[in-house]
Amino acid sequence: MTRSQEARLLLALLVLWAAGSNWRAIALLGAPVSLGGAAVLIYLGLSIACLCGLLVGRAWGFLALYLLVPFGTVMLAVTFVPVSLRFLPVSVRWIGLAIVNAAVVTFAGLAHHWLRRDLAVPPGRAA
Repeated sequence: MTRSQEARLLLALLVLWAAGSNWRAIALLGAPVSLGGAAVLIYLGLSIACLCGLLVGRAWGFLALYLLVPFGTVMLAVTFVPVSLRFLPVSVRWIGLAIVNAAVVTFAGLAHHWLRRDLAVPPGRAA
């Protein structure tokens, strides 16, 4: 298993964990008529697209992740790493959330780079 495959599986597990651990908050906002319902539908759609793309090994899975993490951070305050931020004061907890999720996006960029390198055709083997 290559490092890009391991990184894709780890990112898919983080997305799945984030959706599962915040399921109660997602279900509370799920009224389809409200603005919260629209945010939840967008979040779930991006999560499904991200999971499918990452598990299949396509670049659009990373693109969905690049949209999902900032959207989940801003609209739903979802953390994508299983870390409790309750040790931070409430007034600065959003900073910790942003830093943790920025680390996920940074790791996703590195995994995307690894995937592109794995899929690249060597110079002597052009079709």
